[in-house]
Amino acid sequence: MEQNIPRLVYFLVPAQEFNKTTFFFVILAMVLFFYFILFFAKSSVILRTLKKATLRRVFNVKNNEYVKLTGNAKHIYEPLVAPFSGKPCVYYAIEISSRIGKKSYKILDQEKFQDFFLDDDGHIAIIKPTSSSNKSHAIQNFRTSSNKELSQRIKAFMSEVFPDHDMDSKDSESMLYFRENIIATNDMVAVMGIAQWIEIKTPLDDGKDSKKLEITGNKDQSLLITNDPKVAVGFKTL
Repeated sequence: MEQNIPRLVYFLVPAQEFNKTTFFFVILAMVLFFYFILFFAKSSVILRTLKKATLRRVFNVKNNEYVKLTGNAKHIYEPLVAPFSGKPCVYYAIEISSRIGKKSYKILDQEKFQDFFLDDDGHIAIIKPTSSSNKSHAIQNFRTSSNKELSQRIKAFMSEVFPDHDMDSKDSESMLYFRENIIATNDMVAVMGIAQWIEIKTPLDDGKDSKKLEITGNKDQSLLITNDPKVAVGFKTL
């Protein structure tokens, strides 16, 4: 009977004490553990909050409301360039992990964002993320590993960040994995934040003075941003 006990459970519970009741509670504990990890993950919290919120239009938002908006992301300044794919974007998150044998280690976790316009069918909101108030979730754009032919862009990035690492090495005992998530310019996005109407000049208005909506966040009401199509849906497609 011992040889039929699942390996993970065998390590958790001595074989001589193993019975069906113990097996049930061990499996239940494992399921609950992974459920709570997924439930409280940043991406899950963002999507869950945005799904529950009522979608508003830029032109009928009031001052100091905590509101949900959708529209296309438009860059205000020179757009960011995603390190691995080279795509223009307003937000990116990259991760490099190393796998040595059967163990995996995260060696780089980097996130970068900038202010951007949200274009709600011609009505403009200015989205202003900050490191202390912003929670972003971007869909995965790029993934590869060092056992494949890497682009010159990735090699140049690695040479700059890890100058001592030999990117031409094909060491089968050490593998690098690259992942990139971005919010590209023109992506449909959903945001939720604190609304403030301000007077400003914008390139989309040919430099004329106008009243624009600014969306920010704080420690109590985070600025949520995502391009996940589960919630980043405009009024025209509802």
